[in-house]
Amino acid sequence: MPQAKVSILIPCYNAERFVAEAIESALGQTHSHMEVVVVDDGSTDNSVEVLKSFGDRIIFEAGPNQGACVARNRAFELCSGDYIQYLDADDKLDPRKLELQLPLLINDQADMVLCKFGLFGDHKGERPEKRIHPKPAGDPFLYFSEFYIGTPAALYRRSFIEKSGGFLAGLKRGQEADFHLRVAALNPRVAMVDEILVWVRMHDGDRISNRPSEINQIVTTLSHLVDYMNRHQVWTPERRILVARNLLESSRSCYATGDQQIAREGLRKAIEISPEVTRNDRAVRKLLVGVMGIEKAESVVHRIRTLLGS
Repeated sequence: MPQAKVSILIPCYNAERFVAEAIESALGQTHSHMEVVVVDDGSTDNSVEVLKSFGDRIIFEAGPNQGACVARNRAFELCSGDYIQYLDADDKLDPRKLELQLPLLINDQADMVLCKFGLFGDHKGERPEKRIHPKPAGDPFLYFSEFYIGTPAALYRRSFIEKSGGFLAGLKRGQEADFHLRVAALNPRVAMVDEILVWVRMHDGDRISNRPSEINQIVTTLSHLVDYMNRHQVWTPERRILVARNLLESSRSCYATGDQQIAREGLRKAIEISPEVTRNDRAVRKLLVGVMGIEKAESVVHRIRTLLGS
């Protein structure tokens, strides 16, 4: 498949101990028509020196620390492949990954090809990841809502990443889940190679996406997803109730412990996309929502809970 060019995109942050192995695993693919693009996200260790040592074997750019999402998006802007492979700077690819996944894309059988992944790097040695990774079937959006698939496990058709808008800048956690949901909402054909083709390193050092999550951000991210799905007109009844339930629960938690303005926006959107989302509420809460609307009802519930000390 010499005509199939793949871009392997690596964001790097303080990964001087590991990034060389990640790059070598990319350069060592049995499918040779590819490029490796690395964007350093403001590392404060010797990562940049390690990256420079590869010379023109890689495309390299260093920038300020702006987070994994920005680094991945910049790497995508710099690349020219028709197919996209993401790889974190502390992980590695099986040499056959592209060779085994590409035929399904080249032969127009899929737009996104997954694989299983394993764990390595600690005292337990190499082993399969324990979570279930069933063969994709049905609505890809519902599949990615239920099953976690790390971003490096997939090989993507470039056009779907372009249409999705890439990674959501500023997102601290859940970057891969959010990205996969937006790609999956566009209805790609998803296939799987039933082999471990990505190895995820287990360690306690810096990871580019190792940041704490906040309930405010969860609500904001889900609200962004709602806007995205409205814009692309990719709703189904099942998708509506799934997103609305998640947004309702996270907004309620945000109302109690976070930014109430963000929470109110999330509550409003949850009702807009699925008016039946509160049908499983207790009778009193459902009555309040029916009489007062979701935002005022939630304010009353919050005050009552505060008075009761719960």
